[in-house]
Amino acid sequence: MIFVTGHHQYANEPKGIKAVLTERGLYQPQLRGKCENKCNVDATNCCNKRILELQEDFRE
Repeated sequence: MIFVTGHHQYANEPKGIKAVLTERGLYQPQLRGKCENKCNVDATNCCNKRILELQEDFRE
């Protein structure tokens, strides 16, 4: 997940959690970026990092 070569600010740089989730329509602005401690095993939406971790293509 890299920004395209012609991106005005981040050409060829890795995308962050917010950018990836926003593209997928999954970004939750009311949630923190990541939990202070390790996420609970059963949690599905405690933070944006957890939402991304649970995406099928990130679990492979």
